[in-house]
Amino acid sequence: DEILLPNQLHVMEQASEKLTAYSAEFVENVGIPFFDNALANLSIDRIKEDANRNYIQKSSKLRSARENLINLRARYVNERHLNYDTTNEESNEEFDKELESLSQVELPAYKEKIVAAHDKAVKEFKDDFIYKLRTSIMTVSSQIDELNQALKDVKFGRDSYRFSVAPNRDYQEYYDMITDDLLLSIGDTEDQFLQKYSTLIENLIDLITSANTEGSSAEQKAQVLQNIDKFTDYRTYMDYDIKIINEFGESMLYSKVFKEKSGGETQVPFYVAIIASILASFAQLYRTNKKENNNTIRLVIFDEAFSKMDAARIIESVSLLRYFNLQVILSTPTEKVPNLSTEVDVTLTVHHDDKSKSSYISAHEDLMKNRVRPRNV
Repeated sequence: DEILLPNQLHVMEQASEKLTAYSAEFVENVGIPFFDNALANLSIDRIKEDANRNYIQKSSKLRSARENLINLRARYVNERHLNYDTTNEESNEEFDKELESLSQVELPAYKEKIVAAHDKAVKEFKDDFIYKLRTSIMTVSSQIDELNQALKDVKFGRDSYRFSVAPNRDYQEYYDMITDDLLLSIGDTEDQFLQKYSTLIENLIDLITSANTEGSSAEQKAQVLQNIDKFTDYRTYMDYDIKIINEFGESMLYSKVFKEKSGGETQVPFYVAIIASILASFAQLYRTNKKENNNTIRLVIFDEAFSKMDAARIIESVSLLRYFNLQVILSTPTEKVPNLSTEVDVTLTVHHDDKSKSSYISAHEDLMKNRVRPRNV
């Protein structure tokens, strides 16, 4: 006993010194209650065994965490070209001060710059992208109005045609934003537009940019390219149709006729309307309705434009050419010559001699001698 007791007392003193590394509060509130609870259920040897195993595990985790901390410090110091002590295990003061400077000073400054850059980008998006869409929509609407004005008195058979343009219902909210007069505002009222459509603008920006980020999948990138094609095209926001007006003034949209009637019935108004629109467009370009432009060239060249029309439609098409006072050169396959030769002023026939390997052209004057009309076809 005289030998064992001093040894045990020495062990207890060493253990007591180790306990001083922990705060009195921790020992009192955590350590002792944990030990008392363990002692009530386990033997001293089992407690020592579990404690030793836990100590080894915790020591390993602590060592790994310490190595990771030193590596992170070294990486940060190298990237920032700093001269901090990366191996100091007693204090993290230098890095704590760096964190405080970044989080309390530099980060708020960067946030302000980000907000300012974002606001500037949104404003430029409005002034450039959205405004260009508006300009395109207004231009095409005006052009269609002029085209309809040119077609106002044109009859093709018993029908006349108009072109209609309206907002695409699938993108109605975008159309309303693009055509809102607030877009043209400056000063304080300019902010009203940005406030009114802030969410919609963010959505539109996201649609054409969100998949351009690093790590995006091929499918996402393909989708964003499709979105760019779609949402940067002013035609996306509009619906176009042809209005067919009969002799009684009743009208029907081509889109409805297309769904309800046969292919032959839908082909005629579509083809006729397209021909009429092309001619009306040329008439606008050449300003044939202006008195001061009476003595100008109005040349239009068609290559087999009427090859799929019957005789009646060909006559009506040529009548349209004359109505718009255009000077037209037509080329047509042999089988359509009988239909066209009676409607034009001069017919030029190209002959090819296979034996002599030569070609020549013969001219024929208007075959409708009794018909009075301007010589322009």
